[in-house]
Amino acid sequence: MLNKDQLKELRRLSHHENALVSVGKNGLTPTLLESFEASLLAHNLVKVSIQKNSETTKEALIAEIEDRFGAYTISKVGRVVVFYRYNAKGRIKV
Repeated sequence: MLNKDQLKELRRLSHHENALVSVGKNGLTPTLLESFEASLLAHNLVKVSIQKNSETTKEALIAEIEDRFGAYTISKVGRVVVFYRYNAKGRIKV
């Protein structure tokens, strides 16, 4: 579990990151989930954007990612959600 200072630092770091994964009209496809996992392993901190034409809700995305990958939700603003999961080889560490 992340403490308050770690969450604050991760939110600060995520501000300047680009969205690595984008949920489109097809929703949460197996390919999208594989792409998310690869990004999570490489970066630890992954920003996901939900496109306007997507029927996937922010709540559904959060539930799926937290259940499937064990990632923490760092922030959720508008159509953008940021997730974090520690990996020793990942780029961002807290």
